[in-house]
Amino acid sequence: SSSKLQCSMSTSKIFLRFFALSSTVWVLVAATEAHSFLELDNPTFLSKGDDISSAQINIPSSFRLGIVTHYKVFVSTNGYFSFQAPRFSCCPTFFNSSSHIVAPFWADVDTRIAGDVSYQVFSTSNSPELIEEVSAFIATKQDVPFTGQWMLVADWSGVSSYRGSPATTNSFQGLVITNGSVSYAVFTYKCGL
Repeated sequence: SSSKLQCSMSTSKIFLRFFALSSTVWVLVAATEAHSFLELDNPTFLSKGDDISSAQINIPSSFRLGIVTHYKVFVSTNGYFSFQAPRFSCCPTFFNSSSHIVAPFWADVDTRIAGDVSYQVFSTSNSPELIEEVSAFIATKQDVPFTGQWMLVADWSGVSSYRGSPATTNSFQGLVITNGSVSYAVFTYKCGL
């Protein structure tokens, strides 16, 4: 039998739940398991470039991160979701009370060299089976009932670092899902990161 920390399949998934302890501190509960990337059937692609952010993404309802409720979300080429405004930071910085970021892999990504960043919003109205599948995964990991209303999936596919090489790339996927009061994030990475 192989360890869950080793990649026994093509990808490894990390599951996180946000518990609010105060306005600036969250506890993350993580678990890993082998899993495949979710398919984006109608993605929006970010422009090619260095330190690019999406426009504001229309989300069906609010997203709760800790004790803060958000109504705006953005995807950055640099491997994170930001929640109050677009961010262009290429390198991890000190978090403060205004830093509302979920980062599957925060790095200086440059898609002019290689790769694409895309995202798609799924909801119970346009993808009920997929929302149900991800909700069931989360409910199993938490051992509590959970039914998401919508999720945002972002895909960083074959992306290169700034001044990197097309031969050295990373592929990862992040999703945030909520039922309006409880929110989760699931990160999926290709083995070899």
